[in-house]
Amino acid sequence: MMRLKKYLHVLVNDKVPGNRIEAINSLVKAIESGFKADDEILSSLRTNLSKKKIRT
Repeated sequence: MMRLKKYLHVLVNDKVPGNRIEAINSLVKAIESGFKADDEILSSLRTNLSKKKIRT
């Protein structure tokens, strides 16, 4: 779970597009391998995304 929070943090806060792409790829792999995000993490992501615009 800590790894997922790290990926989400990079996705929302990192200014380097390559790092964001890597975070997205890692999240996709985690989801494809059967990971199910819990409501707390999804809520946190939703909150962070509503506060910031992600530019790629």
